[in-house]
Amino acid sequence: MTAPTPAPGMPTPLPGAGTNWRMFGQCRDEDPELFFLKTHAGRREALAVCAKCPVRERCLTEALAEEGGRNTGDRHGIRGGTTPTGRQKLHARTAKTAT
Repeated sequence: MTAPTPAPGMPTPLPGAGTNWRMFGQCRDEDPELFFLKTHAGRREALAVCAKCPVRERCLTEALAEEGGRNTGDRHGIRGGTTPTGRQKLHARTAKTAT
């Protein structure tokens, strides 16, 4: 069985990476610590990586599902192109529209 061919504009999968969507993440070659920096400059750098990412929406969807209604203090790092506070606000808006 051969690995699936990536969609146009998607990076070529890494050998042995399987079919996990994360293998297409722009962050895959970055130091993970970049996404947990507490400085404004560090956050801007991480958000710039996310801005170019072809799977950013999938990453954000998973982050919101995993974090659920937890408060901002229980959310960590840049995920899906958002800060913990940004994800909290998104989750709150989503919860309001669902009711």
